[in-house]
Amino acid sequence: GVGNRDIFLFNDDCNKCRVNLKGEGEIVNWLSISDNDFIMLKGENKTINVKVYIPSDAEYGNYTAKLKIYFWKTF
Repeated sequence: GVGNRDIFLFNDDCNKCRVNLKGEGEIVNWLSISDNDFIMLKGENKTINVKVYIPSDAEYGNYTAKLKIYFWKTF
C-alpha cells in the first residue's frame, strides 16, 4: 500500500533559506519526498509531497518515522 501527505512550507524568517528534509525512524527507507535540499526566498510558499511505500512483505503492525524540516539561513 501507499500513504500520502502534503506538507505546506512557508518561509517567513530569512531572505534566502536552504531547506532540507530528513527522515528518521524504522521506516525511513519506505519514504519518498517529492523535493529536497532547495532554496526558498522570504515570503515563498512550497508544497512537498511525502509518500510511504509499504512493502508487500511488511508484517502487520505499527511503524513510525519522523520527518524533520530544516531551514538554514544562507548569505
